[in-house]
Amino acid sequence: MNRKSFKLIQPILDGYDAERAKNTCGLCISCWGSSLSEVLRISSNEAKEWLEKETSSIFIPVHEKAQNLLNEMKRMLQDVLDVSKALRKEQKRD
Repeated sequence: MNRKSFKLIQPILDGYDAERAKNTCGLCISCWGSSLSEVLRISSNEAKEWLEKETSSIFIPVHEKAQNLLNEMKRMLQDVLDVSKALRKEQKRD
């Protein structure tokens, strides 16, 4: 970590309270290019709810498509397994 990076996070580290921060993530204004004079506190539950609300319209259809593809792949693999077993049985008989 270089000195500039350390200077940016030092005020956060100085004021860090592990008990208080268990369910909180801090987003500092400096991440957006301003001074480090203000730290926003957002509970992880609020962040989770916001992320779910903002991304559900994208991820739900993608997840459903992925689930369908996974199920199709499982069926195909089961078909290959069944054919392989039948061929082994047939080979043992000959």
